[in-house]
Amino acid sequence: NTGSVSQFEEFLKQKFSLNFPQMLEFLRKLQTLRSKGVHFKNEEYNKIYSYFDKGSLSKTFENILIHCIWTLNTLDNRILEGRNEQ
Repeated sequence: NTGSVSQFEEFLKQKFSLNFPQMLEFLRKLQTLRSKGVHFKNEEYNKIYSYFDKGSLSKTFENILIHCIWTLNTLDNRILEGRNEQ
């Protein structure tokens, strides 16, 4: 069973010949944070949260949002760039 981020990664490679290791690492960690935080908070959750932790909840949340916006903008720019070349 392939995870959703891995499926998305494969889609980007096949459809657009795009590979963004840093972006995909962020998405995988964000997915893990979401899944660990929803079910129960334990040592695994604390470990993944430390990747995002910026000292306060508001700064951490702001950092996550900034990375999400960067991800969407990067995808948008690269996919639209590819369409303009066709």
